[in-house]
Order: sequence, then structure tokens, then C-alpha cells
Amino acid sequence: MAFPLRAGDRRLDEWIAAARVLIDETAEEDVAALVDDTSDGGSNTLLSSPEPEVVPTRGKKRKSGEHEKMLPDPSSSDLDDRDHVTKIRNIDLLLFGQYLIKPWYYSPYPDDAPTPRRVLYVCPFCLKYIWTARSITWHRSHCKKKKPPGRAVYIKHKRKIYEVDGKVDKLYCQNLCLLTKLFLDHKTVYFDMEQFMFYILTESGTDKKEGEHIVGYFSKEKQSFESYNLACILILPPYQRQGYGRMLIEFSYELSKREGKIGSPERPLSDLGWLGYRSYWQSVLIDIFRNNVGARPSIRDISLLTSIHEDDIVDTLESMDMLRYWQDENTIW
Repeated sequence: MAFPLRAGDRRLDEWIAAARVLIDETAEEDVAALVDDTSDGGSNTLLSSPEPEVVPTRGKKRKSGEHEKMLPDPSSSDLDDRDHVTKIRNIDLLLFGQYLIKPWYYSPYPDDAPTPRRVLYVCPFCLKYIWTARSITWHRSHCKKKKPPGRAVYIKHKRKIYEVDGKVDKLYCQNLCLLTKLFLDHKTVYFDMEQFMFYILTESGTDKKEGEHIVGYFSKEKQSFESYNLACILILPPYQRQGYGRMLIEFSYELSKREGKIGSPERPLSDLGWLGYRSYWQSVLIDIFRNNVGARPSIRDISLLTSIHEDDIVDTLESMDMLRYWQDENTIW
């Protein structure tokens, strides 16, 4: 069954049944050839040991201002050209840890590669981006980070959520946002990190030496005048449709409850984000009605109990055909 896409999405894909999937037997060979073409040597250097003299392409720490110079100028009069550039996906493949992923959208990664590249290599721990296979091999052998910065605020079994301050760990959060833009069309903030907190969900491997791999995250403004409790949310493609999105959404509302505030996600939501929120709101409302049979809670009461904004409750009840307008007010049926 296909899910309808929200207006404005440019990915133009859909979930389909397994019976409709056609397997291209040459796909693996094409991917291997593309990765080989981006390496410095003739063979796939991801599987080989780097030579001692190899140095990473970004050995020196990049200043945040250098990132910003690569972005289109919003004040530019040539807006049509700028919009045309951002519609074109600029990276064919992303190698993130053990996963080879096809990006969905354009992301303004500064192209400081020695030659034009279409494969991007990103360290799964520090999120440093590199343009050659040999350099990422060298980096992975020297990178000492095995988890996100910040402090762990949630721990359950192999899963942890880290709270990262965008002001303290600015470069890490900038790299995270650039990675996010590959999979979110409406992502607009890449470098102004100081006003955001990031909550990063990780999962540990069976071996502690493997480190904690990023599953997804959400960001949140430190001070939101419109009561937004979430600015951006992403579950990386290899981990989607496994309940992680709901986990982060629920965690964002738990933060709102601790703060004694009513929250709502910032709009516009992505197509997958919208499906995740609608599913979460529906399940919360059903649990309330199931546990309070015979009671007639008001929308205000539900909002105070769940920290879900009244407008979101009304929209969800309407989608469930459980709301009627009677005696000049909305009534739950």
C-alpha cells in the first residue's frame, strides 16, 4: 500500500509492496564501479590499508565562515538560478559507516575535493565529510570518537539519547545538519547552531569497540516564542520504519511535560514526519479514551495531560471522524 506524499515534496517516491520490486542484477556492479572511480587508486581502497603518507582531505579544522561562503546568497537577485541549483541532487551516493545510501535531495556541502566527486564519505561518529575513499579509510583508523558529544539523557538497553548544545559543539551540529539536508527537502538551517539543542538517538553494537551508531535525531529551539517543541526530526534511511521516529516524537513531548509547556512541531513537516506525528497523536488519543471509558474529557483537558497543542488534537480528531461542532464548541464523539 502506497502512502500519499504531501504537497511540495520533490523526492517523488512511495512505499510499495514487495511483489512490485524488480531486482537489477547489475546494480551491485554499478555501485562498486562508482565507488572505485572516486578512490585515489585503481582498486577499492575502502577494503585496503592506507599508505603511510596519505593524509585526509580536510586535515585542518574548517572555520564555520568557510562553510557559509559556499551557500547561495538569499539576498541574491538571481533567485531562479539559485532555486534551480538546489533542485538538483548533487551527491549520487553516501557512504555512512557500513551503509551505502542514495541521497534524496540537494545538500550544500562545500565541494573542496581536488576533482569533481559524486560520492560522499561521512564518518559515522564525528560526522566529518570526506571526498575520497583512501582519506576516509585513513580517518576511520585515526578517529577516536565512538559516540556523539554532549551528555546522555536517556538510556535503555542498547539505545541512548544524547543532548548536544549547538553552541558548544557547533561544528558537529553543522555537519549533522548538512547530512540531514540529504534526506529532508525543507531543511533550511545549516550553520546558525547556537540557538538549538540536538537530541541524538544512538544504538550500540554487540561489541563495545564498535561504538554507538547514530540512528536519528531531532533539534529544538532553546527559546521558541511559538511553543515549538521540535524544529527538525530525521531517522536515517537504514533505520526507518522501525519505531525510532515515534520514540523521538514521544521523547520531545516528555521534555515539554517536564517544562510544563504545550508543544507542537515546527512546520512544514516532511511527508514521513507528518505520517509519524499523525500516527503518534492518534495512538495517544485512543489510549486516553480506552483508559477513561464513559468520561468526556475536553480538548483542553487532553492538551494539559499530553502537552499536545489543541490545534493538533482537533486536526487529529477530525481525521478520525470523532469531532463534532455542537452548541458553539467542538465536542468529541
